[in-house]
Amino acid sequence: MKIAAHKTMPLTDLWLQAGKEMGLKETNPNGEIMEGVVLTQATAAEGYRSSTSRAFIHPILDRTNLHVADDAHVTKVLFEGKRAVGVRFIRFGRNEEVRAKREVILSAGAVGTPII
Repeated sequence: MKIAAHKTMPLTDLWLQAGKEMGLKETNPNGEIMEGVVLTQATAAEGYRSSTSRAFIHPILDRTNLHVADDAHVTKVLFEGKRAVGVRFIRFGRNEEVRAKREVILSAGAVGTPII
């Protein structure tokens, strides 16, 4: 995932300079000392937000052992004993089912995943 400090406004340099004139140090937001002035970091590069999906999922979408379904509503996680082996879901009004050989990964966001 690309993380960068961005100068997003013309006032950024003036703001940093004003902080330094007040006696604050320009610090690293990931460093040991957190007090001071810093450029805000963002998960973005080349003008685009670098989401976890873009950073980790998009590069491997062509794998044959990966099934990603957006706009899907999970209705049931399929188990054999205590092991998840698949997922039943509704997508575009149709009931579908996917089985896994090794693992099932559910990702429905901060609210949706716990509901499943």
